[in-house]
Amino acid sequence: MNNLNELGGYGVAKNTVIVYETYYGATKQAAFKIARILEDEFNHEVTVHNIGKDRECPDLSTCDNIIIGSCIYNGTWACHVENFLSNTFDGKKTALFVCSMFAGEKSLYKQAYQSYLVNKLEKYDNFQPVSMEAFGGRVPDKEFPDEWVEQVAKKLPTFTTNNKDLTRVEKWAKELGKLL
Repeated sequence: MNNLNELGGYGVAKNTVIVYETYYGATKQAAFKIARILEDEFNHEVTVHNIGKDRECPDLSTCDNIIIGSCIYNGTWACHVENFLSNTFDGKKTALFVCSMFAGEKSLYKQAYQSYLVNKLEKYDNFQPVSMEAFGGRVPDKEFPDEWVEQVAKKLPTFTTNNKDLTRVEKWAKELGKLL
């Protein structure tokens, strides 16, 4: 970790928790990329928590910031992350990201952002993020059932199994670090 205090950087370390759930790994990769940037460039102490695996809510009482990441599977959020949004976030700066194959397609990005972030948060008055972003995702490279490929191919300009872009994640993390 860079010693930003000596460089006139970001002062006292911020305690940040990243809570995520992933199905195929893109959300996990994004969460750890964000954590590394916040630690290395913004002097944050970051805890990354896979709520889908652990099922328990991490202790939020001592954190300054909470970043929430969800995969989008078949058009819906991961259930444990969505349940996590019911927490109280008083006094915390929050941010939100999703990973979705649709968000990774330029022609569908705005629609994905609106559907998976803006529309989703309409029912969560307690959650007012300082920033939100939608990234591409991935599905396992394997044989897909023909009917599944046909459904996805109708929605995506070209069918791909991986359109995540960690450069976009890195850019957002650097913008986010300035806000937290």
